[in-house]
Amino acid sequence: MHRYLESIVLRRTERVRRDKAVEPPEVLREALGRVRPPLDPVPGIRGARGFFMAEIKRASPSAGPIAMDVNPGERAKAYALGGADAVSVLCEPDFFKGSRGDLRAAASAVDIPVLCKDFVVDPYQLLQAAVDGARWVLLIARILGGSLDGMVRKALSLGLEPLVEVHCEKEMRRAIASRARVIGINARDLDTFRVDLDVPARLAACCPAHCACIAESGIRTVDDLLFLRAAGAHGFLVGETLMRRGDPENAILSFKNALSPDARESEAV
Repeated sequence: MHRYLESIVLRRTERVRRDKAVEPPEVLREALGRVRPPLDPVPGIRGARGFFMAEIKRASPSAGPIAMDVNPGERAKAYALGGADAVSVLCEPDFFKGSRGDLRAAASAVDIPVLCKDFVVDPYQLLQAAVDGARWVLLIARILGGSLDGMVRKALSLGLEPLVEVHCEKEMRRAIASRARVIGINARDLDTFRVDLDVPARLAACCPAHCACIAESGIRTVDDLLFLRAAGAHGFLVGETLMRRGDPENAILSFKNALSPDARESEAV
């Protein structure tokens, strides 16, 4: 693991330790109450129009501050009005400047699924995500290694759909073996933070029929979206591009329209 990613993981591990002391797991379980297993999202994601996940991200280590004063609830509503199928909320506080409050605000503002996007290192974070209203949770194969299978099962038991993130063939095989239903293929290498759209384009071909794959990171234009769609991606997670737009509704509409059957037929003509 690269020292930069290692720093993030160490910081999250320390914060989880402190959080447990303030709010023990049993308190969160009581607050969560009864849960239902999530419905299989694969048929919907693999639909003809493509599945679009819009992200709320205040900052990143590679880009620095992006939209520090964003209102997560209002932004989530704008994404939903633009036609987003789900909202991703970056919750990591030290390097991405997110918070559990951002997740709660977004989840309470919209009816579409909300993904808790964080660097999960402990099952306790799954409890936090479920209590805060998330319906999906990010699990990064590079971080979890051999504990990925158990974390996938734990997420499902809490009513959360795990989005297992990969960046190479080895991680793709691990994600499939974990029985994850949704696999996120990150164009960004978490060791170097460099982006290469050829990575999700290549790995999408490895996605089995019972899974759906979502291309993550580096999607800036309609051409990027269509390139990844042609390579076999079923869904798309777009963050920084939307966060830098003053009109996220129209930006999402343009992306969604490009994926519509009518648009593809027009291009063919």
